[in-house]
Amino acid sequence: MEFLDNRTGKTPIYKTEFDIRIDDEYLFCHYKSYHSSFYSYSNKFNDDIYKGDVVEIFIDVGINNHYFEIEISPNNTVFIGDIYNDGNKRILTKINEQFIQSEVKLFKDYYDTIIKIPLNKIHYDQNKGIKYNAFRIETDNGISEKHLFSLNPTLSNTFHKKEYFIKLN
Repeated sequence: MEFLDNRTGKTPIYKTEFDIRIDDEYLFCHYKSYHSSFYSYSNKFNDDIYKGDVVEIFIDVGINNHYFEIEISPNNTVFIGDIYNDGNKRILTKINEQFIQSEVKLFKDYYDTIIKIPLNKIHYDQNKGIKYNAFRIETDNGISEKHLFSLNPTLSNTFHKKEYFIKLN
């Protein structure tokens, strides 16, 4: 699957490929982020790494108005948050346990990110399923206005629109 420009829904300036799958224990996400500056804002767990280049996934497992936000930067720094979002207000709570397994490989023209998320840590219930959306922020070396890319564009300056989440299977 390929991302689109989040604001316009059109072909993005930079290509991002994405794949997602689930087994009995894990949710797996794979990103190929082309034409990246590889700009990582921080190397500290749960810092505001979205201020640099990141890939992200939002995961809704059917907990009332909550979803997980997981971000990985090109230097493999991780951010994990629980988002309360009722459509009127949004509250972020950082999750202090680093339970995500991730691997990032840098290549000349892109970076490859693999994320492995334990289903028991995100309170997955097979009867409720998973809704998600996947994103990428590219900052062109932290200088220019951010480029926002997504699997299912929200047609806005934010990714935080639950009505654009996609049902997995």
